[in-house]
Amino acid sequence: MLTSDPRAVKPRSSVRIAYFDAGSGISGDMTIGALLDVGGPKIDVAGLGRALGALGVEGYRLTYERVRLGPLDAASFDVVLDAALHC
Repeated sequence: MLTSDPRAVKPRSSVRIAYFDAGSGISGDMTIGALLDVGGPKIDVAGLGRALGALGVEGYRLTYERVRLGPLDAASFDVVLDAALHC
């Protein structure tokens, strides 16, 4: 059966698929925040920091915190640049 509705497809393995419906767009910090929020044993801020550190790029730090916006609980992720290096 062919369908465009991802909910109608039964998974064949333990692999999970994320569908982004970003008709108005989505920013990188929102995407990474959402992926970190989904979690899992291999996805965390420290691991992301180590992976990015392997690139040898300096002058930034990663921030991640839980925030509450009205009735919504969300992840806030940001890349903060060192102003002295990026003027």
